Amino acid sequence: MKINLLLLTISTAVLTACGGGGEGTTTEFALAAAYGANLPTSKATSFDITGTCVGTGTRFVTAPEPGSFEGAPALVKTITATSNFTNCPNSGTVTSYDYYDANLDVLGFLTPNVAYSKFLARVVVPELVKVGDGGVLGTALTFTDSSKSRQIGTTTYSYQVESRDGPSAVTAKLISTNVDANGGPFSVQTETYRLTATGSATGTLKLLVDDVQYANGFRITLTVR
Repeated sequence: MKINLLLLTISTAVLTACGGGGEGTTTEFALAAAYGANLPTSKATSFDITGTCVGTGTRFVTAPEPGSFEGAPALVKTITATSNFTNCPNSGTVTSYDYYDANLDVLGFLTPNVAYSKFLARVVVPELVKVGDGGVLGTALTFTDSSKSRQIGTTTYSYQVESRDGPSAVTAKLISTNVDANGGPFSVQTETYRLTATGSATGTLKLLVDDVQYANGFRITLTVR
């Protein structure tokens, strides 16, 4: 299933986490600053893969480069994801692309010969967040390709601030709920992040676990090394 490889590339553009509340002196965390600090940079990540398929994987994300999105100037980040399974026959590499405007607001995604997604409206990342915060960030329509002649699904992105992780960090989740073209359940992807950014200072936003549960029972979990 090519979708397994695609999992390594999904949602690099719409990272969302939150922080705050309860213990210690810091109750708010600067999500937008931490998120924004990640966008202009390149990054390599290694994973352990568990679930229905077991193995290892890597993902490399480039810094933004000039390009175009639906005929207009845009910035493009290239994502190269590789999986090596020990019990599934579909190891391999997938290349995909995330598109942003000049302000690094996400526009959409493309995985050639797999899927093309476009957001319905601008995704706004909250400036400051605390434990208990949550809500919908945005919605993207998914098509077979950039012609958008055939819609195959819709993804709703939401976030939930889970808990404090010590006095200066918070654990939070980005939840991507995917339905098929008929509105039936397809998958739920939950990305868990650690955010360390207090007040107005720029901190870090680090992916810990990326878990996807499909409606057919297939499940795959990526744990960052």
